[in-house]
Amino acid sequence: MMHADGQLPELALGTLAGAERSLVEEHLRSCARCRAELDAIREAVVAIGFGLTPVAPPPPLKARLLRAAQAPGRYAFVDLVTRVFELTRERAEQLLDSVVDPKAWVPGPLAGVELLHFDAGPGLAGADAGLVRFAPGTPFPRHTHLGREVMIVLEGSYTEGDDIRYGAGSRVENPAGSSHAFVCDAREGCLAGVVLFEGIDIEGYGSISVKKPGT
Repeated sequence: MMHADGQLPELALGTLAGAERSLVEEHLRSCARCRAELDAIREAVVAIGFGLTPVAPPPPLKARLLRAAQAPGRYAFVDLVTRVFELTRERAEQLLDSVVDPKAWVPGPLAGVELLHFDAGPGLAGADAGLVRFAPGTPFPRHTHLGREVMIVLEGSYTEGDDIRYGAGSRVENPAGSSHAFVCDAREGCLAGVVLFEGIDIEGYGSISVKKPGT
């Protein structure tokens, strides 16, 4: 290789890859001229960046970026929330925003459990949709699913048995007739989204049925 003039711009931008990159990097070890040229290109790239006029992002994009920076946990799963609950992205973001509003929550059926109800998309008519917040270390006793349940973990985690752990980003489907018990993370607790069909029967507490439209 005589000189690497043609490859240096790509190397400076990080787009040169594979064997060609290896050859250029090997050449640079013994070529002071090309090293100086590479330094000059990198300085030019930085100067171009400083010379660009800043452009303010659209308000929705700015709000989304600020939310993600402030609380990246649950906002990392906006797309998962839109799919599971059949919501628009805007509605999913509003739902995740409401988590920090104490007035949005109501006591759940057991100690350490809070509920935030909302209307899911039309394809889930007749199901009960909501967010469920479990305090750290909360045990949820064994219960049987009277209908199908879909559960997504947005923050924290819970563990079934001794070693089956579901962390943030997990999507779990429990078919009708299945039963299980779990314990929430002792440090973070668990924030989950749930779509519940029919209801559940909790050992020692009785049945919790989903209210049907018009009833």
